[in-house]
Amino acid sequence: MARFELHIAAAVVLAVMAGIATTGENKARVMAQQSCQGDMRGLWNQCMPYVHKGAPREQPSQGCCDMIKNTDLSCACKHLSHQVEQQLDMDNAVYVAGYCGNPLSHGMQCGGYTVP
Repeated sequence: MARFELHIAAAVVLAVMAGIATTGENKARVMAQQSCQGDMRGLWNQCMPYVHKGAPREQPSQGCCDMIKNTDLSCACKHLSHQVEQQLDMDNAVYVAGYCGNPLSHGMQCGGYTVP
């Protein structure tokens, strides 16, 4: 009986740790990764230099464009949390998506942002 209780306690600890690891921006990326086509972690790593708040508007790298071309951006937008959105310059994100050949549609909702 004690062994069974120990296994349950260990399972609860692991579940809590998994919940902590998936809070905030990580949770949004995990949800998008599970639901959307594309490599959300790669998209974040390759494109963040071009879309974070304060980033100058410049042509993105080929690596960023490769990630964007292979990502379902409309799906990713549905999973964009307010916390992540606060880190992004959404106008730059729209520019980068268009530059890379996977434009966001006019009027599309991306988190709390409406694409002009």
